[in-house]
Formats: sequence, structure tokens, C-alpha cells
Amino acid sequence: WDEWSPWTSCSVSCEGGTQTRNRACKKKNATCSGTSAEKRQCNLLPCKGVKDLMTYLGITKLPLGVTKVTDRNGAFNISKAAKPFSPLVSIFRSGLPQDFSLLTTVVFPRHTSGFFLTLSDLMGKQRLAIQYSSSSVVFQYYDQNNLPGEKSPSFDVQISDDTWHQVAFSVKGNKIALYLDCDTIISKPFPRSQHPFIGTTLMLAIGPYFARYGLPFEGAVEQLTISPDPDSAKLQCNPVEDNKILHEQAVKDDGQLNVNVDSDFKPSTPTPPKPYATPIHRLTTQGRKKETTPELINEWSSWSSWSLCNVSCGRGVQTRSVYCRNNAVNSLECVGKNAERTQTRSCDLGKCEESCLTSCFNGGTCNITTGCTCKDGYEGKQCENVICNPKCQNGGRCVSPNFCTCPEGLKGMQCESVVCDPPCLNGGRCIRSGVCACPYGYMPPDCSPTCAFSCHNGGRCIRPNKCKCPPGYKGRDCTEPVCKDGCFNGGTCVAPKTCSCPRGFSGSRCHMIECNPPCQNRGACVFPGVCRCKKGYTGDLCEKHTCKKPCRNGGHCTGPNQCTCPLGYGGKWCHRKQCNVTCFNGGKCKSRRCRCTSGFIGARCEKRSVLSSTENVDTSGTWFHHRSRFEHFKERNTRHSVVIGNGRRAFRQEACGLLERHKWGEEFTWRRVARGRHFKRGESGSFRPP
Repeated sequence: WDEWSPWTSCSVSCEGGTQTRNRACKKKNATCSGTSAEKRQCNLLPCKGVKDLMTYLGITKLPLGVTKVTDRNGAFNISKAAKPFSPLVSIFRSGLPQDFSLLTTVVFPRHTSGFFLTLSDLMGKQRLAIQYSSSSVVFQYYDQNNLPGEKSPSFDVQISDDTWHQVAFSVKGNKIALYLDCDTIISKPFPRSQHPFIGTTLMLAIGPYFARYGLPFEGAVEQLTISPDPDSAKLQCNPVEDNKILHEQAVKDDGQLNVNVDSDFKPSTPTPPKPYATPIHRLTTQGRKKETTPELINEWSSWSSWSLCNVSCGRGVQTRSVYCRNNAVNSLECVGKNAERTQTRSCDLGKCEESCLTSCFNGGTCNITTGCTCKDGYEGKQCENVICNPKCQNGGRCVSPNFCTCPEGLKGMQCESVVCDPPCLNGGRCIRSGVCACPYGYMPPDCSPTCAFSCHNGGRCIRPNKCKCPPGYKGRDCTEPVCKDGCFNGGTCVAPKTCSCPRGFSGSRCHMIECNPPCQNRGACVFPGVCRCKKGYTGDLCEKHTCKKPCRNGGHCTGPNQCTCPLGYGGKWCHRKQCNVTCFNGGKCKSRRCRCTSGFIGARCEKRSVLSSTENVDTSGTWFHHRSRFEHFKERNTRHSVVIGNGRRAFRQEACGLLERHKWGEEFTWRRVARGRHFKRGESGSFRPP
């Protein structure tokens, strides 16, 4: 025979359906012994209270990232692009039940890990999550006291293998059981608070709702349901004999050991059965079960007899354990290091009578004559109703014995107290959710005090017509600013620590005097518009200078004892005459005229007077002409020109002999000293060098 195909989808989601699988015969011209098809029951759980999460999450509507599995009816591929989520309150109004079953048929990609299903609060914390990896599945759970939290149970199973697996969790009290492929049952302690509650404002999602917990889920999902009955998990499919539930190793005993699967066991680390996806309900053509469990572990140990079925009718389980013969002391030597210590298989005692046609919930036991016998705190035909005494009020819901979950706006053990948010202040009384009855002078919704006027500048009304002002303000309505240090010189406080100053004053307190325009020449402002001047200055703004003596000859006092003199005068007080021209070439001004040094002539001594005595000058035929005020003598037949006087005083020069000038009345006589020849004004003559 070829390998069996995967089990098909269950024909219904509850109340009992069927699923099949097939295999082909490898022989071409012969028949194979056995059957080519197998059929089993599935989803035997009652439909009452069952929630189809696939519908609530919108997966059946094929949102972005979700596609149908072509060869499997009712299955969907979920890619990383999909973001299926839904508020928990839309599924369970009062929050997740304390005890419940979670059933799913799923494919996890090979060698992957992450989160499959999560319930996260608004603070970003995952309160419930199913985490998978290539070697284990962890059922994370954080109740109101964060229990079991980090000690959440981990199941050592291998399901990341690209194969369809039927996985169901049963959460009941302080126990949790994993049902895997109708082949393996692993039970573990689940230490929670007495009344565990994970909240109502939660978000249900496929994969992490918050990205910090990892990448989105990627795989395929066929079934995803939650039932308020913790016993629904074992009804996902019909297990066969040789199912295994792993518990603490059996104690040494020389007789039969009957064990009830619902007894309190202390779990040890289980040894997973191999393979996990073994055939689950093998039906021969005659419909008989095939017994495959070995009866002997080794020559020193043996299995006990199977215990009685743990139910009086319907489907249940029975267990057996390894015991050591001959009172062996070393149990490991007796049983074997890796051998299984406890085994569980299903048992079916036939259809229950009408009184117990369905399971008894919440730990109730079935009596064939009287029906379900309920534990304290439960009632109903199937013990499905929880009793709270006194009863929950105002629409509160009894979720466990004497424990109510209250609608929004209510609190108390029986939801008898109304909650006003924000709370009622100033003696107000909450009369219904969000509504306060307030005393006179106070107003709803929270009985805040009222003021007939507004409290300005951030002030608030603290009692009727009374404002509490912020720092920096005072007054009936907080409109009066406060300047702690006051405002001087007639200033007015216009804002906290801010003064409005009159003209002539400035500063945060108007304590600084201003002169506008300001005092000049380092004068000090002693009162608005009044300057105190330093020595040497006067005027309203100290803009005028003072001189100890008056400036003469039209001079002006331009600095302390400093005169600026007109042209031609100098000295500290402009009392001295000065030359109004600049004398060049070393000349000095006296009596407003330039006195030139030897060799220079002119009004500013800007011209040379004679030729150098070393020059050879041909004076033959030389004539000297007298012109205007200045005496110019031009030499004919030469390239030289000589100026020897300015009309008032003779100059001695080294050229053509020594010449002197004498004033004879209005006539000027020039003579050559060496020869004694005289030239009158306008007279021409000639001479030779001496």
C-alpha cells in the first residue's frame, strides 16, 4: 500500500461529522489485503456556545493575504500580508470563559516558529498566545495576577512539518491538556488565580497583533473554534486504542493499578510517541479495532490491567501503568530509561440514556437515573449554569461560583455599585453610570464647582464663585496681574513681573531713568531729560564744550579748553597768526609769507633759483628781461632759465656772477657785484661770469 492520505475536512463543525482518508495499492495485477479507505467520527462536541473564530476574524471573506486551499474544502492559506483580527468583546461580551476548549486544524510550515493565535491588551501585552516551533508548542497565559506567566506549559511535540494537524487544548481549573491528532494526549498543571480573568478589552488575532512579538503567521487553517466546555477538546476526533496520555511514572505495585484520567497527576517530562501523525482510527472491513500495544516492557516489568472506564456511559478513557515485578528497587532498570510509564486509551460504554445524553459541564458527574450531579456553584440539566448567591445585579454576568463580571460602569461583588468616570467630586453621589447627583453650586458630570464668571489666565473654579488663580495673578476672576517687587516711579503692573513705565523710566520695575535723546560725552542721566555733564561739557545733553578762555580771532570752542581756529591763526586760544600757505623745500612761513632756504624761490619756495656753479654757461649775447612782480632772466642762446627774485628782497645766487637787488623808491636796481653794473627796473643788459 501507498502512504495514507491526510484526513479530509470534517463534514460538520459540531454535533458529530465524519472524515476519511485513502490509500492506493502498489500492486498492478493483484489486490492488497486490507482496506483502501478509512472513516472516523469528528467534531462530536455540542454546538451550544461554540464560537467559529474563522468567521469573526473575517477569514471566510478572503481579505488581503487570504486564499482558499484548492484541494481541501473549508481550508484557507494565510500569508504574511494578512492581518486578521477582531475585538474579543464581539465574541465574548464578558471576556474569555475561565474554562474552555480551543480546537484547530492547521498546517505549520516546516522548521518555522512564531505565534499562531494571540489575545493582546491595549498596552501591547499578549495575555494569551499559542507559540509554536519545530520542537514544541507553548500555551502562554497571563491572568490578572500574571499567572502562570513565564511558567506557562510547554508541550514537546513536533508539528512544524507542512502537515495537517488536529490540535485541541482543554483548559479546566488548574489543568491543561493537549489533544494532538487523536493520537496523543499530554496533561500538565496550569497554576492560575482562583478566579482567573485576562480582561475584556482584548484583540484576537492570527499571529502577533503587535509587531514587536515577531513576524506575521504564515500557514493554512481549516478549523478554529472556541467552546465554553473544557471537555469539547477531546471530541474533536474519535481516538483509538493505544492513544497515549503522558504522566508521572507508575509507582511500584504487585497488583493491578486502576487510574482515572481526571485524577490529580504530577506531570513529568513526557517522552513523545513516534510518529505523532500515526493512523488514528483504523477500521478494518469488519469494523474491529486492531490491538498493537505490547504487553511486556522487559522481563522485570509489565503493564497493569486497564482501569475501568472513567464514565458510566458514552465515550471516556481508561489507563494502565507499568509496574515492577519481584519488588524491584531500581525502577529505571525495571522499566527502562526511555519507556513509557502510563498509557491511556478511549473507551465507549454505549449511548447514554436521555438523562445524560450530552456531557455534564463544569465537573458534573452523570448518574444514569438522575442525570447530571453538579458541583457546588453550578446547576442546570448539564451543570451548564453558574450560581452566584447573591445574584449579580445590573446586568452583571456570573462567570464562576459567586463571582460576577460587571458591565462597563458597574463594580462590586454583585455589580451593585455604579461607577462614574470621572468620579463624582465635592460630595456628589453616583446615581447611574456616568451621572452624578451634585450638591448646590456644583454641576454634573463630575460635580465640579460653578462660578458665575469666568476664571481667566488659567484660573479654575474651586468652589461656587471662587477662583483659584495661578501664580502671577489675583483678584475675583484672576485678571489682576501681580508684580511681587512692585512698580516704581508711577509704573503700572500689566502682567506677572512686568511693569508698564511712564515716559523717562524703564526696566522690569520702572527703576531705571531714561534720557531721550541720551546724554552725550559720557554725561549721566539723573532724571528724565536731565543730564549731569562731565568737566569740560555743558548743555542739556552735555553736547557743548567749555573753554577756560574765549577763543580769539573767530575761533570756536570744540572741546574742553580746545579751540578750533580759522585759517591763518593758531595756538590754544587762536591768538597766534599762522601762514595761510604751505612752504615747500624747507621754507618757513613768517608774517604770512614763505622764507625760502638757499637755492629755492617762489611764493611757496617751490622753484630753484640759480644754475649750479659747476655748469658751463655760454653767456655771450645773454639778455635779462624784467617782467611783472617777479624778475625773470632768460638767457639767450642757452637752454637755461633763472628766476632770482620776487620783487621785494634780493637773493644771492650762484649764476652769472653774484647779483644783488636794491630797492630805490619804486625802482629796483640789480647789479652785478663783481663788476658793479646796475640794472634798473625794465632795463636790459648783458654780463659775463666773473
